[in-house]
Amino acid sequence: MCLWPARVVCAFAALALAHSGAAAFCGNGAVEPGEQCDDGPQNGTLNSCCAANCTLSGKSPDLIVGDITGTLRFGSSGGITAYSIATTACNLGSCWANWIGDTAEHPVIGQNMYRLKDGRFEQIGQSWLKHGFASDAASDCAVCNPPPNTLHLGVHCSDTYDAVTNGVQNLLGPKADVNPSTGVFPYPDPRMDTTGDAIFKRLQVHDTDLDPAFNSGALYVVEGQYVTHDEAKNNGNNASYRPVGVGAAPDFLLTFTGSTQPQKAAIQAWKATDPAVTLTALKGVDGTFLLAAKATPLPNGLYHYEYAVQNLTNSRAGGSFTVPIPPGATITRVDFHDVDYHSGEPFDGTDWTPTVTATSVSWATQTFDVNVNANALRWGTLYNFRFDANVAPGTSAVTIGLFKPGSPATMSTMTVTPSACGVLPSEVRDDVQLSQSQGVTTITWTAAPGSVSSSVLRGVVSQLPVGPGGGDELCLDDTAGTSTTDPEDPAPGEGFWYLVRGVNGCGDGPYGVALLGGVPASRQSTTCP
Repeated sequence: MCLWPARVVCAFAALALAHSGAAAFCGNGAVEPGEQCDDGPQNGTLNSCCAANCTLSGKSPDLIVGDITGTLRFGSSGGITAYSIATTACNLGSCWANWIGDTAEHPVIGQNMYRLKDGRFEQIGQSWLKHGFASDAASDCAVCNPPPNTLHLGVHCSDTYDAVTNGVQNLLGPKADVNPSTGVFPYPDPRMDTTGDAIFKRLQVHDTDLDPAFNSGALYVVEGQYVTHDEAKNNGNNASYRPVGVGAAPDFLLTFTGSTQPQKAAIQAWKATDPAVTLTALKGVDGTFLLAAKATPLPNGLYHYEYAVQNLTNSRAGGSFTVPIPPGATITRVDFHDVDYHSGEPFDGTDWTPTVTATSVSWATQTFDVNVNANALRWGTLYNFRFDANVAPGTSAVTIGLFKPGSPATMSTMTVTPSACGVLPSEVRDDVQLSQSQGVTTITWTAAPGSVSSSVLRGVVSQLPVGPGGGDELCLDDTAGTSTTDPEDPAPGEGFWYLVRGVNGCGDGPYGVALLGGVPASRQSTTCP
């Protein structure tokens, strides 16, 4: 049996079987047959992720953007102004982060800009990815445990790239081939060597999105995000944002109007500004989307529905977005907004096609089979979907269809939607109780507010978290009462977990929520959706 963390122990077993018989010398700094790692004399120290016996220690780095410390305007061309931002990376993890400039074992840094105007939170600019090349050992985040060289960012250490460096064109590479979920990317990449005019590869924003004359009352934020291979399992907190103001034409200089919000993606700025916004996370095996939604009453019994979806780290990208509507709903003013790619990125910028049926409003780009470079919602971007309806808001499940082939094909979460029946029941919280008698487990609970019945989900503890995949999960029961029984026992050394959700005429409520970077994420079961 593999003990936690299973990935570490199982990987060691596989390597042990592959041992060539040649004598390995643990501590020489070279990973040889039979070793999982070798950091030389650093093995077993606080900084190293490698134990003294050249096995992985189970520790990992955890990079965040601790601060955004500056902005720089590089110039304009064709009605577009280019910027870069200064970023301070902090390693909050339990071992160092690789910062090896001449291999793919270093972070890449995305730079983005967003605008909140008239109740619409939109991305208005993005850059290519700045590649890290050497690490400092400063103590801007905590007391640094310095590594012996610039090839690693030590535990609790910080490293700042100023805005000049983050705008150097031959340090900027494309997003196209970076997997944000694993942190893997090809390197070296010849596209990094290309240079151009003042805006080439940099954070590009259309002047019309900046000009105060056309954007009265608008609020702006800039965002930095780090992606790297060795801390991919901790990548849900790698983005941070900071509010900025935009100066007068023609320069549109940026100045900070608030402090950096560490470990918060830019979409969270909308919720921070407007508490009426509903913010949820959709996390799957391929990465995470963040969804913000708001319904606003309009005259004559109409409501405006506004959705913003940020692909934080999902490698399969979004290819469609669907909002359910009740029969008889009248839908008007359907709209879509995306952000431009530029400087030779291969992606098609065609707007998604909207479709209104009797049961849903949906938008979709071309399928992967038709066009691999279609305008999918790729990582580091945020797209908007909006419409008006003559139905008041309730709660139901919206769906993101994933662009690249794989399983699952979709991801769903509960949020604000037009709903003739009102709202779904809330979750059954902490009052689920278990008791055993003669080999039978009895599960009891207090009914969720708003529910008329309940359904019970069971799974195996070692297979947590809940979904995706869900091969261990079982739809145990649907009942109008507040108790049910389970005659099965877990395997020796295993355990079962149980979740209960409420059900009413509007549908099934959630199995509860988990927090992902401070954002509520509805638990989803593949087996019992």
